[in-house]
Amino acid sequence: MSQAPKRGWLASMSPLTRTILGLAIIAIVVVLGVIYGPHYDDTNTTTGDAPPATVTVTGQVSMLAVNRSMVYQRVTITVTSVEQARSFSDDSKSQYAHTPYVLRVNLHIQAPRGQSGALGIDYPNLARLVLGNGTQMRPSLAQISPAILPAQDETGFLDFWTGSLMNLSSLTFTLGGGTIAFGT
Repeated sequence: MSQAPKRGWLASMSPLTRTILGLAIIAIVVVLGVIYGPHYDDTNTTTGDAPPATVTVTGQVSMLAVNRSMVYQRVTITVTSVEQARSFSDDSKSQYAHTPYVLRVNLHIQAPRGQSGALGIDYPNLARLVLGNGTQMRPSLAQISPAILPAQDETGFLDFWTGSLMNLSSLTFTLGGGTIAFGT
C-alpha cells in the first residue's frame, strides 16, 4: 500500500485562506514601515523636489543690486544682481578655467500668460556682457532653462569668467538687441 505524501501546513489551506493570510502579512509590513520607517526630512527627495542647495561664495569681491528689466520676444528678463568672486560652489567648471574671477549675472525670467507655446532662448549665443571699454564677453556657463513655458517664472544665472577685477556699475548686459545698464 502506498501512502499519500504529507502536505505542509500552507498547502493544506484553502486558496481563499492563503490569499487572506498574504494580504494580512502585506498590511502588517506596510503599517510597520509607516510607523518605524524613515520620515520626510530635508534630505528625502522621494516625495518632492530636492531642497535648493546652499551656494558658497569664495573670495567675493563685489556685488551690485541691479533690478532692471527688458523684454525679449514678450518675455520679461530682469537682471536682479551681479556679483564677482573667485568661485561659486555651484560652478565647479570655473575652477578649471584658470581664470581668477567669476562674474555672475543673476536673472529672473517671466513669460506672459498669453504666450501660445514654449519659447526657447539661446543664452550662450544671445547674451553678452559689455565692458566699459566696449569689449563683449560671452557667458562661460548658463545655469537657466532655455525653455520658457507660458506663465512661467524662472530664476538662474549666467557666469562670465574674467581675468581681472571689474567695476560692476560700468557693465552692460545685452540679449538679442535689448540692453540693461548695471550702473546709473
